[in-house]
Amino acid sequence: MTETSATVLVVDDEKLIRWSLGSRLERKGHKILTSETGEDALLKVASDKPDLMLLDVRLPGIDGVTTLTRALAIHPEIIVVMMSAHSTVDTAVDAMKLGATDFLVKPFPLEPLDATVERVLAGKA
Repeated sequence: MTETSATVLVVDDEKLIRWSLGSRLERKGHKILTSETGEDALLKVASDKPDLMLLDVRLPGIDGVTTLTRALAIHPEIIVVMMSAHSTVDTAVDAMKLGATDFLVKPFPLEPLDATVERVLAGKA
């Protein structure tokens, strides 16, 4: 259990993924925001200044990599963990070069998610 309570924005076009990740992290004490598009996520990044964004690579409208770069321009302190079921090593490397802190390949068990969230938030403190 983490001592750090954070605001986490879960960005995924699949409702079940938003719900399951959000529910899991909420039980860990985090405040959860969700978005199903990059455009909506950027509005929430600007207005709510989340500490962490879990961001899918494939989204309707602007994609996750574009959302990543725009989010960091709006809120440079945000931690971004990219997620994708369709990832390649190149996509992961590109996302990390652009400022993502980590990359999770879906589907992933929730325990590694907990560890990743705790680790990246601890690095921010």
